[in-house]
Amino acid sequence: MARQDSAERIDPASTARVALPPAPARVVPPRAASVAAEYIRTLIFEGVLREGDRVSYDDIAERLDMSRQPVREAIIELERDGVIVSKPKRGTFVGEFGPRTVLEHHAVYGLLEGHAARQVATTRDPKVNARLRDLWRRTKAATTKQERDANAIRFLSVIDTEGSDSRLRALLHQISQFVPKNYYAEHVPDATGAARLRRVLIAIEKGDPDATAAAVMMLWKEAGDLLVEHLYSTGVFQRH
Repeated sequence: MARQDSAERIDPASTARVALPPAPARVVPPRAASVAAEYIRTLIFEGVLREGDRVSYDDIAERLDMSRQPVREAIIELERDGVIVSKPKRGTFVGEFGPRTVLEHHAVYGLLEGHAARQVATTRDPKVNARLRDLWRRTKAATTKQERDANAIRFLSVIDTEGSDSRLRALLHQISQFVPKNYYAEHVPDATGAARLRRVLIAIEKGDPDATAAAVMMLWKEAGDLLVEHLYSTGVFQRH
């Protein structure tokens, strides 16, 4: 998805305002900060906001029809994730966002989920293995992309649930929000396809923790490579 023609690049020293795209169809007040955070992430992944661009509290609040407070909360969340940086007396800006950022994110996620998968392989619970095999078969047999993606997500969710404690699950959830919700499903075909899941499943069924962790890390490395290529193809990243 290329950057919209109507969007103005922001000079950090200026007071120019960004022409933002439409807001989501519905904003639920109790989750307003989450909606704002997701919206800003989407602007970055679509190239509307780029590395070094100023992020205007007022513009975001106006577009989403909410007060500045939930936007402020969203900015704090995004700062914690490294997506946004605030510079004293200068403003709030998009942080580093390039191929290296995306690839490092996927490498870290692969390490964490690989740790959970290692535990699943070590435990060798027949019921868990049967659930994973069933979900892999459903992913392989799916006739629509939506169905395939849904089953692939369930497969990985079983690994996260069965192989991690509450702390690791919380970390996986937090890190996963770096990429906007449904972005893989809508823009990156086959990021976690049946062939990649099969490598993980085989290692788990063999009870090989090292091979299982390696398969999960490779899955996310490949997903990161696909996402970077997509961002190049849409003009969000530039080849030098």
